[in-house]
Amino acid sequence: MYNGVAMLNGLLHPNDYEGSDKSTEDFPVICYTDGSKMDGRVGFAFVVFRSGVESENFQFRIRDECTVFVAELLCLNFAVKWITEQNSVISEYLICTGSLSSLDSLKCISSSNNIIVEIQKQLKSLRDKKISIDFAFVRGHTGVFGNERADWLAKAATKRKIDIDVNIPKSFYKKITKERMVKSWNQEYLISNKGNITKNFFPTINKRLSCHHFYTNYKLTQFLTGHGNFKSYLNQFNLVPSSFCDCNIGGEENVEHVILLCSNCQVIYSQFDLAIHQNDHQARRRFVEWPQNEIAVVPDFHKRILFSDEAHFWLNGYVNKQNCRIWSEANPQVFVETPLHPEKLNVWCPLWAGGIIGPYFFKNDEGHNVTVNGDRYRAMITNFFIPELNNHDVQELRFQQDGATCHTARATIDLLKDTFDDRLISRFGPVNWPPRSCDLTPLDYFQWGYVKSLVYVDKPQTLDHLEDNIRRVIANIRPQMLEKVFENWTSRLDYIRASCGSHMPEIIFKK
Repeated sequence: MYNGVAMLNGLLHPNDYEGSDKSTEDFPVICYTDGSKMDGRVGFAFVVFRSGVESENFQFRIRDECTVFVAELLCLNFAVKWITEQNSVISEYLICTGSLSSLDSLKCISSSNNIIVEIQKQLKSLRDKKISIDFAFVRGHTGVFGNERADWLAKAATKRKIDIDVNIPKSFYKKITKERMVKSWNQEYLISNKGNITKNFFPTINKRLSCHHFYTNYKLTQFLTGHGNFKSYLNQFNLVPSSFCDCNIGGEENVEHVILLCSNCQVIYSQFDLAIHQNDHQARRRFVEWPQNEIAVVPDFHKRILFSDEAHFWLNGYVNKQNCRIWSEANPQVFVETPLHPEKLNVWCPLWAGGIIGPYFFKNDEGHNVTVNGDRYRAMITNFFIPELNNHDVQELRFQQDGATCHTARATIDLLKDTFDDRLISRFGPVNWPPRSCDLTPLDYFQWGYVKSLVYVDKPQTLDHLEDNIRRVIANIRPQMLEKVFENWTSRLDYIRASCGSHMPEIIFKK
């Protein structure tokens, strides 16, 4: 049996679509379609099987600006057109595709997409001729030969010269326009002599735009700008007699003093935390039910998940890992001297119960440290992670990543699906990773804190020294430690499910 999605034999109302109980053996002709994007180039292919034997295949490459979705739709269009041109007595055809989104789009009877409209018109014409086409969704890399064959041909098609000059999607122009606007905005922001306090929180415009769930309010805006109820600010307008704080530490009462030093503050944050939203609870609870059900069948299921994450290590001893928090019961009397432009390392590392891969340090061709973007993340996956994964001789691991923009770009998800297929745990992946769930990633609740506690012991003075320390500490993490970390992970699942998706309290630091 195949996974029939819809009977699309004309312009039917979506409510009239039905699944099919037919078998592939009921169709004398089956077309397998697939679209692919490799190294920035886009292609598609479809294969025709007659009575189970491949009779012909077609490959096309389209403009690089097109998306895989466009390629999938074009492939379906060509397959339907090919059926239309057949002068045979066959009245039933089956088209199999791995793109569920393409099939869903064909259900829309008011679509403005020219390709979808053309497919629907062809289907109606075929229906008038008493020729029916069934569409089936076939999950990728499940051993269906025709589907694997179409996938291979689609990837090979990306290496051809461009065969079809289709219109560039509007989404591409929107993307380019947005990138140029943000670039111009960022340049003005960086050269401006205003907003210096804000730049301590958001060094670039891109940093601010990447915080999709960051909402400001009256009090928070005062901290982000320094224009608020701080004596150093009010004293400029003679609204208070002095700019100095009345705490027992002293010093000017400004944003940095209040956040890091002031003894009058009852709660000290050593790292920033993102508030969890109410609608996240349901997603978190729904997620934890999945591994718990799997563990009930396969007790070591969770030990086959490869968790990944990034962190920033500053040379001055500050480690930034968003989504992680530490509360202080007493106010530490600590002075932190922060350079205006501190040097840092951007580190990525995956781990599972069987070991750790990496770490990987993001650098450019000249060896200089760089920030993480989509292109650099994909280059790391291709040139470092996948080869290292093969060297470790591991099979059927699931791969987890959080919802950072560079992780969840379409090109990134496609790349990871090629390697992990339905074993990808990510936003927009086969298994959805719940947002703001640092308490479920071993790197957040164990590794980064553990590494931080050791790499600054000898007070490294150079980035090379700091990098050596990070490599050494991670290399010395023993399997016995990882075993306990993953035992703790199942306890976290129990708590989150029992608390209906709430964040972890005391169990976060359970030994």
